[in-house]
Amino acid sequence: MQRAQVRTRYIRKKRRFVFVLISLALIMLIGLASLPFFAKRDLYISPVTKNSDDAKKIETLLRDARILFLSISIDEDSSYKVKIEGGGEVVLSLKKDLERQITSLQPILKQLTIDGKKFNRIDFRYDKPLVVYE
Repeated sequence: MQRAQVRTRYIRKKRRFVFVLISLALIMLIGLASLPFFAKRDLYISPVTKNSDDAKKIETLLRDARILFLSISIDEDSSYKVKIEGGGEVVLSLKKDLERQITSLQPILKQLTIDGKKFNRIDFRYDKPLVVYE
């Protein structure tokens, strides 16, 4: 009789251990599966989604054109400021075609490099790009 009770207790302990082990494994699997969901979330919700879409588009266009940049920021007057690696900034207008502005930027930067001139700002908000030298 006593042997049966000991065996029953052993079986119950074994079942509890297996249950706890399976529960922990499920919790870990759920945690690992939800990591990609939480990992790439923005810390804030932008009230203006078009601007963030434009910033991503500018970033993609700059990378495609192989223009090295440090940062992209939104300016108050519906434009973007792009800090170019090596100094200078470029002001892009949201009222004009972004792709066209960046394709115009590429030869300007190339010519400035060939001429050995440094610039402070290239502004695309006007009819023709405005280059401000150092």
